[in-house]
Amino acid sequence: MLFKTIREQRPDKAKTWQRIADFILSDPATATTLKLKEFSERIGVSEGSVVNFARSLGYEGYIELKVGIAQAAGKFSHRYETTGEHSPFSAIASAAKLSLDESVQTLCNDALCKLASLLAHTKGRVLVCGKHTSGQIAHILAGYLQRLGIPAFTAEDARLAVNALGEGDHLIAITYSGSTTEILEAVSTAKQRGVH
Repeated sequence: MLFKTIREQRPDKAKTWQRIADFILSDPATATTLKLKEFSERIGVSEGSVVNFARSLGYEGYIELKVGIAQAAGKFSHRYETTGEHSPFSAIASAAKLSLDESVQTLCNDALCKLASLLAHTKGRVLVCGKHTSGQIAHILAGYLQRLGIPAFTAEDARLAVNALGEGDHLIAITYSGSTTEILEAVSTAKQRGVH
């Protein structure tokens, strides 16, 4: 369905949109394995153009677009293909490990240590928020924090939930794009309320 939609919309779109569409239609397997920067460099467009392309098709961002491409292709990308004795599970586990290793390399350890220290000594509540895929990550993180005895929670509407917080409480906001309106508004409100 996604590929049909892209083909139908292509004639009416700008050249940049068409370049992105052409790459996806010509090589969906590769498109699902590239990071945003790699994808944009491969076809010579900006990262913002790729995100806008995804949003024009109803996705929150690039990651959701990649999932849509994989689903439309109806099979695992070559990153998940299996050979010989390797099962689909081991191929997916290996790809997940690779993604985690790549993420660890980009993290700011000082910031993480500061966050861990704040959470370890907090007496207040912790709202963890995100939308769509980021919202799922927020639920997972809140669950881990609860297991550590930290009073963490999530909410469907972060803009409303942040109003229940005050000084001594914390907000952890997750947004892949960095521009999710509801999350940015929650952060702004939190700052006004003295929430860390």
